[in-house]
Amino acid sequence: MDDRFFHGLIGSPTRVCHYDLKALTPWHFLLLSAIHSPVLDPDKECGVNDLLVCLKVLQLDWPQVPDLKSTTRDKWWAFQMNMHRVARREFSKFSQWIEVQLSFPEFWDKDDDSDSSSEDTSNMPGVLSLVAGMVCNSSIQLCDAWNMRISEARWYQAAIAHNNGADFKIVDKSQEMPTFDDVKPSDAVDAARQAMPPEAFAKWHEAYKKNQMNKENN
Repeated sequence: MDDRFFHGLIGSPTRVCHYDLKALTPWHFLLLSAIHSPVLDPDKECGVNDLLVCLKVLQLDWPQVPDLKSTTRDKWWAFQMNMHRVARREFSKFSQWIEVQLSFPEFWDKDDDSDSSSEDTSNMPGVLSLVAGMVCNSSIQLCDAWNMRISEARWYQAAIAHNNGADFKIVDKSQEMPTFDDVKPSDAVDAARQAMPPEAFAKWHEAYKKNQMNKENN
């Protein structure tokens, strides 16, 4: 299993702007989503105030709600972050921490477009489904579920689903895919068949055969 699994369950505590950061929990995720915090969206720009608000939220446990009034500490760090060196350092520490916290499992897509029944057309919030699934399908208590590291919760969710018979395969990015330059076609196909899930191999094989035909025609 690749590093996402170990990051997901072990985490990586750090200290940003003198706030101790231990785990991004489902409760934190819910609160940050409720205030439309840009820290959860890599496509949005995150400013100093956004970071400081996020750090205050990350100090809470379920069912606490944040007091977002600016404190003396916040004002001091807002002043400190005017220095680019300090801002780069603190944002860098936070970016590395949040990346580890969001180390969710990834799954191979099933090549079955005709099965529309597998599509989730409900309006159920994902974070609520995550917490409810753990509580209903295991002995995890509600308080523990809301205060668990969210990446850890995702891995538990996957394990619970697997134990209940769900059919999926987790992507393992630690396994390098073979390169097929200067390899006999038959060896390349055999190596790909062993390295890839059936659905991914079928797609690759079709593309590989077309590529081979193009080479022969040229």
